[in-house]
Amino acid sequence: FNDISNQFGLNVLLGENCFVIKQDERIIEDIYKPVLSYLSDSKWLPVNRDLAEANKAYLKATDEDYSRSITLTISALQAFLQILVKGTTGKGDIGDLIKEGQKLSLIPSDAFSTKILKDIEATLMRERQSKGDAHPKEVYGDEKTARLALNISMIFIQHCF
Repeated sequence: FNDISNQFGLNVLLGENCFVIKQDERIIEDIYKPVLSYLSDSKWLPVNRDLAEANKAYLKATDEDYSRSITLTISALQAFLQILVKGTTGKGDIGDLIKEGQKLSLIPSDAFSTKILKDIEATLMRERQSKGDAHPKEVYGDEKTARLALNISMIFIQHCF
C-alpha cells in the first residue's frame, strides 16, 4: 500500500494499526513507526483508536476536521497516560498523570524531561482550548496546528518508552 501511495502522491501511509499522515521520511522512521509498533499491544487499543481517528480527520483537510484532529490527538495522549499510570482509561488529567507517572518512575523525571513535558502539556491544552472541539473554539484548527499536535504527541509517547 505504501508503495502505491507514494506512486500516486497520496499523503497517507499505512502504519501498524492505522493510516498516518505522510511526513518527512525521518519523522516516519524515527518517531511514528517505533511508537506505532509499541502501541500495537492490545492494551493500547483506546490510544490507537483515537490516533487513527485523528489521522483520518487530519486527512480530510477541512477546518472542522483539523479541529477534530487536534481534539482526538490530545484524547489519545490522555488515554496513553491513563493506561500507563492507572492501567485503564477513565480518570486523570494530563498534567496530574505526568506528575504521578514521574513519581512512579513510569515517565522520565529529570529536570529536562520535566520542563519539556510541562511545556508540551501547556501547548497542547492551549491549542485544544482555542482550536479543538472539546471546548467552544475561538477559531477553527488549521493544518499546521493539527500536524504539530500529532507530532508532539508522538514524541511525547516515544519519550515515555
